[in-house]
Amino acid sequence: MGLGLAACSKANSQDARLLTRAQPVPTTEAPAPDGAATDTPGPPTTNDIGPADPTPALRPRPSGGGGGHASGSGGGGTGHAVARPAAARPAPFSNLASPGALPNVWAVVIGIQRYQGRTHPTLGGAGDAAAFMQALHNAHWPDDHILELVDGAATLGNIRASMQWLVQHSGPNTLAIFHYSGHVCISSTGPCGANHMHLWSVDNQFISDDEVGNNLRNLQGDAWVDIAGCEAAAFDKGISNSRRMFTGSSQANQKSYEHPDWHESVWTGLAVDQGMLQGQADGNGDHKVTVWEAVSWAKPRAHDATQGQANGPQDPVIIGGHDMDLAAAAYQPPPPPSNNGGSNGNGGGQKPGSPPPPPPPQCTPLTKGVLGC
Repeated sequence: MGLGLAACSKANSQDARLLTRAQPVPTTEAPAPDGAATDTPGPPTTNDIGPADPTPALRPRPSGGGGGHASGSGGGGTGHAVARPAAARPAPFSNLASPGALPNVWAVVIGIQRYQGRTHPTLGGAGDAAAFMQALHNAHWPDDHILELVDGAATLGNIRASMQWLVQHSGPNTLAIFHYSGHVCISSTGPCGANHMHLWSVDNQFISDDEVGNNLRNLQGDAWVDIAGCEAAAFDKGISNSRRMFTGSSQANQKSYEHPDWHESVWTGLAVDQGMLQGQADGNGDHKVTVWEAVSWAKPRAHDATQGQANGPQDPVIIGGHDMDLAAAAYQPPPPPSNNGGSNGNGGGQKPGSPPPPPPPQCTPLTKGVLGC
């Protein structure tokens, strides 16, 4: 099961790397799916908070005799990323399969790195999305069962429509994944409402934790909802249960970090890129990594990798659900071979439409010698 949030709106963070961008980000607004609620987006840059909004990133820390970033692989090195971003679908809601189409797997993958206006970019939004997309492709999930919103496509309207699309495509026997990676806003660190955490869309609008929960708690079947970002656990508003796994990169009172060298969040870089794609979470040696193997392998390593940072370590959460194998969920058994009897290449030696063969001779004691019975 699964989806993720990775960047925060923590102003003046000591563990931040300030990035600036001058180029505008074009947006792609799609019509909402049938039956979805419509919304009226605000002006695209009304809520940006300017270039003084640094994204928390791992600071180099001493290790042994030298420097370098905190280890993210659980060993002695810094680890690395293998996922590479690919071109996203120009019209993300076009050419998608209808509900009920096989295989019974559906996913929404959201990654925001380049925000509109003066809101500074994340380090790992696009990289996190790329890691999830590669994991799904490796598991043979069809492209028309995956709704990907990256950068300009991840507007307020499209994110809302994507949650409704995923709910509409879920069913009793489906596996649904929702992943978000981008800024998270709270009122003390950004221009969003009080008493809630918010997903931050590319056009600088906000979706509250209550709204996320009210949508995704309606997913049927099995699901993995993954938020990779600050205060991520707060988004589990009625989502997790015995069939829906919720994972978040940090507790509701913790910041989450991104890794400058990986161009991914620490959480997604560990769980999906290193754990799944690189196979490091294959604890039982069966040459496949399930969702539970990946997230349980990544959880302590995320804490270790962020220990000693100025905002404190991040402790990911894993709540509800059961283990899931992404490849097994998407597997389609081949259709049984047609068999009309016989094995000479045409189903039984008789061409379609030809008259039936004559009946065998009926032997009696009088005709046995004549008919050669």
